[in-house]
Amino acid sequence: MTNIQHFKSSYSKIVLATTVIGMILMHGVFMYSMRGMTRSELWSTHFFLFAFLFFLSTSFVLYIFAIQIKKITLTDEHLIIQKRFCKIAIPRNEITKVERKENLKSDIPLCGIAYFFGHYGIFHHSQLGNYRIHVKDNQEMLAIHTPQRIYVVSCDNSEKLLRLLEQAA
Repeated sequence: MTNIQHFKSSYSKIVLATTVIGMILMHGVFMYSMRGMTRSELWSTHFFLFAFLFFLSTSFVLYIFAIQIKKITLTDEHLIIQKRFCKIAIPRNEITKVERKENLKSDIPLCGIAYFFGHYGIFHHSQLGNYRIHVKDNQEMLAIHTPQRIYVVSCDNSEKLLRLLEQAA
């Protein structure tokens, strides 16, 4: 029988606050671009610029919402990072090391976003090197090492997940 455990990923207070502020600002961009489209002559250059701004800002919010981490599932064979619309399955036998990651203070986002729905993308750290990040709570981060790459994830009760992964190693 397969043993399955789920670890939900919740927002930290700071990420939740910055997401709410970001969404208020994005709402302003949506309203500004819609107002600009309604006041511009149809098919004019201004109309297309406002339409492009609306499309760009809407796409940005939907993309960031879609890639955010939802939960981590641990089975006998895989550790699965489940996002809103896709998942990353890491075979447990490929996990070489699991450790706590304390903070993101010295980390540099190379391709990604920080604090808006969480931290996502490719970041760089002086000791870890480049890594993929899927974090909603900076206090619950784990670095999962595989031969191909490093993943930094967060979940509720990350200490339990760390113990379970260390026991299997």
